[in-house]
Amino acid sequence: MQSTNEYDGNTFDLHYYFDASVEKSEREVYNDDGVTRNAYNQGLFERLAFESETKKGSFEIEFEAELGDHYSASTKVINVIVHNFPRQPKRIKSHGKTLEFSYDTLSKVLFFAIEWNTLKAIETKIRF
Repeated sequence: MQSTNEYDGNTFDLHYYFDASVEKSEREVYNDDGVTRNAYNQGLFERLAFESETKKGSFEIEFEAELGDHYSASTKVINVIVHNFPRQPKRIKSHGKTLEFSYDTLSKVLFFAIEWNTLKAIETKIRF
């Protein structure tokens, strides 16, 4: 990417570095149009929150959005790449649907994609 003009916040890769000793983790991503001055103060922004929780035999990621008063919700396509995942999952479910995934046993990298409308929080559960 050579310029922020090429940035599209509706499709992105989310890299997560799995560590079984970390029971819970939280991170956020901030987006605005990249042009409007003081976008946050004008309510022209979104904050995307990602919370993970590791339990015995499962790993969950919750996706939740905070939208500014003047920012429209959108559908995101998120390519989730989980590094150092201990084993091939039995299944991955998100908002009631079983997701396709790939897992590389040598590099221990898990890959799956989700579609998420930011109007509603969703939870993705990985069973292993």
